[in-house]
Amino acid sequence: MIKARAHEEKIIGAIRKHVPMLPESWGVGIGDDTALLNLQKLSKKQLVITTDSLAEDVHFNWKLSTPKEVAVKLFQMNASDILAKGGSPLFALLNLNLSKNFALNTNFVLSFIKSLGKEMKNKQVFLIGGDVTSSPACVFTMTLMGEVDKFIPRRNSSIKKGDLLVLTGGIGGSKYALEKLKSQENNLPLKIRRLYTAPQAQWKTQECLCKSGVLANIDTSDSLYESLMILSKENKISLKINLDKIRVPSFLREYKFEKILSYLLGSGEDFAMLSVVSQKTKEKCVKNKMQIIGEVYSIKKPEILFYYKENKIEINEDDFNLFGHF
Repeated sequence: MIKARAHEEKIIGAIRKHVPMLPESWGVGIGDDTALLNLQKLSKKQLVITTDSLAEDVHFNWKLSTPKEVAVKLFQMNASDILAKGGSPLFALLNLNLSKNFALNTNFVLSFIKSLGKEMKNKQVFLIGGDVTSSPACVFTMTLMGEVDKFIPRRNSSIKKGDLLVLTGGIGGSKYALEKLKSQENNLPLKIRRLYTAPQAQWKTQECLCKSGVLANIDTSDSLYESLMILSKENKISLKINLDKIRVPSFLREYKFEKILSYLLGSGEDFAMLSVVSQKTKEKCVKNKMQIIGEVYSIKKPEILFYYKENKIEINEDDFNLFGHF
């Protein structure tokens, strides 16, 4: 028991050393049973909160990802949800459920903590609390809090026929990289590898979203197909999607259309942004390099109509193995 306590304190000590702590002027952070935040410090008036987890052998495994990469993904996936709402991350809670194999490997622990600390320092996000405990398998959970001036929902009653569907960022890379890693391809370029192991949120998109008059927005962490379904169902709208308008990454262009489609629609954890915008903001979207991939076809019922070069095609989601959490 004493050894376990000492080891826990060692991990907490490493976190204190390498992860940015809350400044005293902001309140009380790590070290007490609860955190205290001085919300008067917020330059904007609203607080936005999200939480997400990475579970070993569900979202990652140690044969394909390093502790450093898992730390990056943990931070970026949570940041993506904040950015999707038009917000800026500020504070974090961190829960570490660690397997014994991981916890007793000093190099693993330090690599994870240092990498997470670097990500948070780069974006000026402060740790305000959390928990460390043992677990049969590793589960890393982060709760991220940020400030937002104008919250961008995924549901908006003002969406109307003719509004545009806009995509910001690349898609398909995470699924492609995962398949290559599973096939033990040794010469996979680091840039492509990290599309799965350490993907990046759309940090530059937040300003574009706010300036482009976005009516509804969601990131594509659960795949583009799932994100389209969510926007359609929650807003009770029919969407017409022009598949040929979706930008295809260069490493996918060698494949046939059906294979490419499985990556574009079925890849999760790409962290691109899917937005509904007013027709009036079309020029702004083009100027900000946002891909216009479709439009709101009708506001009568939830439905997605897929087209390729003006020809309607049928999509069977079973054909492209959707990303899942179980």
